[in-house]
Amino acid sequence: MNLEDLRWRVRELAGISETDMDTSPADLDGFINSAYRMVLGLHDWPFLRERVEVEVLAGTRAVALPAPAGGTARAVRSVRGGDMWLRPREWTRLPADGELASYATVGADMLSVPVQPVDVTLEVERVVDPPALAAAADLPVFPSVYHETLALIAAAKVLRRRRDSGDVGRASDLDSDAAVEVRRMRTDLLVDHDTTPAIHGGRQVIEGRSRL
Repeated sequence: MNLEDLRWRVRELAGISETDMDTSPADLDGFINSAYRMVLGLHDWPFLRERVEVEVLAGTRAVALPAPAGGTARAVRSVRGGDMWLRPREWTRLPADGELASYATVGADMLSVPVQPVDVTLEVERVVDPPALAAAADLPVFPSVYHETLALIAAAKVLRRRRDSGDVGRASDLDSDAAVEVRRMRTDLLVDHDTTPAIHGGRQVIEGRSRL
């Protein structure tokens, strides 16, 4: 479903019309994007990962990572030099020079390694959050079979804002349905090692922030 399809589906689930005075089109898009951010933040999803190659010149220890083609870099997930995975460390504990065995990050924008005598090329895997859904034809980044999850969560948000006792009960039912869909996403899209928060930069973690 694209954004326009999601709008229609949320209205259907919440039982509201296009002319509903309590929920403007901007409100609807806000609820959908809130649901989108919630689902994206639940896990270390494979569909959010991007790999880039960066070159660290001899005699330097820091390099700026290229900006993602779309969206915002959230975190560095792993760094590989040749056949070896580098260990994440705190910036302050990273050796100034020596063996290329560890790395540190500043946010998701800069990578640092011990100073090397020769140029080195590193493969960086990072987590990139996509931009918000804005145009009618915009699509969520994950497979369409799971788009219903966003509609369920957004419709529950619409109903909760109305604060009617019946609406609150319906919202709880929609939340339960959304939880089932999220569990299906986990089963289908994650493997065992994906369910453990990834360490990046030696101190931050990629982890869920929702009860779903």
